[in-house]
Amino acid sequence: MPITIVTKGVDVDGPWRIEYAGTLIDEHHAIYVDTEFSLAVMECVNFDGTEYVTTYGEPAIFDLKVDDLSFINNIRDMSAVELLQKLIRHKETQ
Repeated sequence: MPITIVTKGVDVDGPWRIEYAGTLIDEHHAIYVDTEFSLAVMECVNFDGTEYVTTYGEPAIFDLKVDDLSFINNIRDMSAVELLQKLIRHKETQ
């Protein structure tokens, strides 16, 4: 199910939040994309009654540099092998 994953916190400038496109894997895990750093991230999330929020401060299950983040749009239609191919970076051979 495509969802928005939210990371939020408070610092010296006050409250902040960042929203990411993602998909729920199970009740407490999601994969989302961080377009600023070209990362695919799998992390624990909690539903707070309104939105899915990362467990900010907990280590991510994985965060992988990915060349093409558009995979998140059709992740549910991919086989496991297709998903792994998107998550593994391939160097071009000459």
